[in-house]
Order: sequence, then C-alpha cells, then structure tokens
Amino acid sequence: MTKKRVIFIFIVIIIISILLCLYYLKSIYYTLDDVSAMLNSAKLPQNVYIKECEYTDEYTYSTDIYIKDNIMNMYNIRESSSENIVDINSLIIYENQKVLDIDNINKIITVSNVEKNYDIYNQDKYSFFNSVQQHGLYEHLGIYKYCGKENIDGKKCIKVSFTDNDENSIHVDYYYIDIESNLIIQVKSYSGSNIKELQLIKTKTWEYKFDVVTDSDIIKFDINNYPDYEYNEF
Repeated sequence: MTKKRVIFIFIVIIIISILLCLYYLKSIYYTLDDVSAMLNSAKLPQNVYIKECEYTDEYTYSTDIYIKDNIMNMYNIRESSSENIVDINSLIIYENQKVLDIDNINKIITVSNVEKNYDIYNQDKYSFFNSVQQHGLYEHLGIYKYCGKENIDGKKCIKVSFTDNDENSIHVDYYYIDIESNLIIQVKSYSGSNIKELQLIKTKTWEYKFDVVTDSDIIKFDINNYPDYEYNEF
C-alpha cells in the first residue's frame, strides 16, 4: 500500500469519526433552537383534557381544561394555606374569538375579544419564549442551559433551564419537555440570593388525555344562566 493511499484512508477515517461524533453530540445535546422548534411543533388536538396543577408552600392551584371543537372550558380552583391569598373559583370559556371569565365568588363576568389565531392555552410556552426574548435584550436574563434527560411520570423528557442573574438574587426555571409529544409537562422554579442557596418556590405540572372530552363536558355560554352576575364586556 502506497504512502498516499495510507494518508487518504487515514483522512477518511478522521472525517468519518468527526461526523459520528457530531451526530452523537446532536443526539445527546439540545440547543435553544432545537428546543424552540420542538415547542413550536407541538400541536394540541381538537379534543383533549388537561390537568394543570401549581404548587407552592402557600397554595395549591388546579385547573381542569376541556377542549373540543374550538371551545375551551377552564375550571380554576385554588386551595390556600394563607389568609392573605384570595380564593379562586372560576370558569373561563373560550369560544367564537371571545374569552369569558366567570368569577363565581364575586359573581362577575368579564368578556374580552381575542385574535382569530390566539392560543389562549400554552401560557408556559409563552413564558419559555419570553425568557428567550429577555436574553436578547439583557445578557444577565434568560440564560439558557441544556440539563440532560429525565423520566417524569414514565415519560422521557429533556430538561432545560433559564437563569436570571440579578444583582442581589438569582432565579432559575427548569422546563421538562416530553420528547414524544414536544409538550411541557413540568416546570420547577427556584430562587435565592446565590446559586448555592436556591430554594424551590413553585412547581407546575401538566397531564394530557387525548380524545376523551364529550359534548357533556363542554359548557357553552348562556347569559340567562347567570341572572345575578355583573356583566362587563371589553
């Protein structure tokens, strides 16, 4: 075998090794662009039930969400362990480009118009992209990090974080994204005076069940069902 042929084979081996390494790194590391594309590709079907829960030391906030045929019902309940937190018992109905917030405690109905393609749900998806936007404006905010993979309730997830480094405090949000559905299923928020003294301040979880919502689960708004409620439309 000639010297040139040996050198050629050696170069080919190096190139193949580099390509394999790049492929491997791509399979184990998710860039911000990768995760952003995942979240943007996640689409909820027209029939889905979602259980959303938020936990802190002071309260537990739960939301039952029923979506069917472009109508969404959101039932919000908050259980409080603090006298300073106002109780919540409300139903939010989204239909015909209107959001109706029915406050059952104060007996107030607030109606507002929304854009045709407005996505009333996926608020934590908006929080994710808000952190991206903040980092574009301020380098010390929304610092992205890929944290690996974890199993959450039997689902294989990627874990990423956004860190806000303020002068006297630090805040970190960890997002757990289901690899199969590309949906956020958990967010944990930590705060502290420095990275070594972070404490968990809030946990949010989501459970999705597809094609289980029936017509009987969906309430369509009828003002006649709320005769003693104050009605405000904007």
